[in-house]
Amino acid sequence: MILRRWVTIGSLKEGEWRNKAIDLLFSTRWQLRGSRAFIHHDLTAEATGSLRGKLAELGFSQDDDDVREDPSFPRAAKAPSKESLGVFAAAEMPFAVQSEGEADQPFSSQPRKHKDEATLSVLQSGALSKRLVKLHSDSPVVPCLQKWLAEGHALTKNIVVIALTNLKRRRRYKQALEVAEFVWRERVYVMDDADYMYRLYFLAQTSTVEDVEKCFASIPTKWLTEKVYNLLISFYIERDMLPLAKNTLEKLKHSGQHVSAQPFNRFMALYRHRREPSKSLELIKEMNLSNFSPDTRTYNLLLSTISKQGDADGVLRNYKAMKDAGIAPDTVTFSLVAKAYISAGMSEEAEALALEMKQRDSKNSHLVHDLLLTVYAEQKRPEDVKRVWKEVEKKGKLSSRSYGVMIECLGKVGLVQEAEKVAFRAEKAKRKPSLRVYNALLDVYCRHGMMYPAESLFLRIQKEGCTVNCMTYRHLVIGYLKLVQFDKAAEYLRASKKMLNYGYSRPWVESFLQFLDYLSERGEVDTAERSFKYFSTPRNTSLYNVLLKGYVTARIKVPNFLQRMSVDGVLPDARTLALLSELESL
Repeated sequence: MILRRWVTIGSLKEGEWRNKAIDLLFSTRWQLRGSRAFIHHDLTAEATGSLRGKLAELGFSQDDDDVREDPSFPRAAKAPSKESLGVFAAAEMPFAVQSEGEADQPFSSQPRKHKDEATLSVLQSGALSKRLVKLHSDSPVVPCLQKWLAEGHALTKNIVVIALTNLKRRRRYKQALEVAEFVWRERVYVMDDADYMYRLYFLAQTSTVEDVEKCFASIPTKWLTEKVYNLLISFYIERDMLPLAKNTLEKLKHSGQHVSAQPFNRFMALYRHRREPSKSLELIKEMNLSNFSPDTRTYNLLLSTISKQGDADGVLRNYKAMKDAGIAPDTVTFSLVAKAYISAGMSEEAEALALEMKQRDSKNSHLVHDLLLTVYAEQKRPEDVKRVWKEVEKKGKLSSRSYGVMIECLGKVGLVQEAEKVAFRAEKAKRKPSLRVYNALLDVYCRHGMMYPAESLFLRIQKEGCTVNCMTYRHLVIGYLKLVQFDKAAEYLRASKKMLNYGYSRPWVESFLQFLDYLSERGEVDTAERSFKYFSTPRNTSLYNVLLKGYVTARIKVPNFLQRMSVDGVLPDARTLALLSELESL
């Protein structure tokens, strides 16, 4: 039951005093809903009386001073996640995602007047959406809209947005397009760029490229805003039409309006997905030369792309460039840089950064704690690991991720039995077995060469219905390499390769890197080269460095190695040059 205190604000006209009253409501934790405001029951009676007095001075009429259940406010619908939005998540959506409980005030002026429009309730705001949702997915929606208008109801922009949002959540794009087309055709309110974006977005989900381009060409020039251009760029990128996306970006640049970093970020996200750091760096240079300022997300995408290549030096170098440009880092930035510090063996710098994160961002404390646990485990500080874990436990309900991080960290500091205890507690706390927790415990066993319990756990994972992934096989590959059981490691590496759906997986690349390093340490260059060709995977600097290390170990010179890297689009780093120099000195 949700208890609320009510006060009606419908009697106030639009203007300065109404705005002051609304500000007053918000400042005292009241929430505005249409023509009413409510507050949860935790406000004291004294504070409520004081507030009511101030509202009365401003001309508010008030309901009886009671506390009762609110039956007319539906629970707010959950907003769609970025994952469910696909490629359009990075672009600004053509409409603000709103729940049915949000205020009914229109975003723009409404030329058509309807009865009760001034006091339109929240329940009515969602009524049209409910009618549309009840229709069969193949049914036309225009008759329903016409009936709604014939009944004298308003069709404000906010009502339309709620309807479009709910249809989109259900992936009923064709019906959503019919709603957007109806609004565009009937001009039920004054149109703006958002309305053209609704139409363009849903057309992109249901029609051909030619239809989308024709719709874009029909938009009046004054409504061709950056958001509209960005939507078209996202459409082209989603369909792998990169030349058209770049051409649209050029048109936006020469449109005479302000251009933010958002359209550039769409390309940065694409390059990260394709693992093309060189193109990401070129785009950053292009932005700086053209006086378009990168933002925090631009650099986060760049750092993430470089991090996926295993280039810790590149991450730190571009982080410095980010700070020099005066761009403020966020939690994502700190997390990427701290991991680069750890990879480079700079654990003290990683710790300092994690502590800075802790001071700056209390909302993402779980990320900070996970990072601190990792740093202290790398520094072999078991007491600090336990101390931070106690802080994590005080936060309440723990995720499988937090349990997994702690198990792995206990394994790194040699506390295998403690890791097993945490895994047991995680299993009791979670209703379903978590592969994240199982993989963490598997990492502990394989790290310490305990392959018998590791194999038993591997069989148990499969028996309990969990689908093993490349990370599971990664731990087994590394475990058998530690015991110098090359054939067994190769067997699990091949099994991991067969699981790949997209030809790439970071755990798979890490497994192959460890496998290749095992061969290079022994100078088995021929076997390493055959494996390098057989296990086709996106090349990066780390892989080439490990292969080159094998030639150094075997004391065999390799001609045209840099040219070979260049053909694969891989840039050498300081480690590459040092290994080549060592080869030349032989």
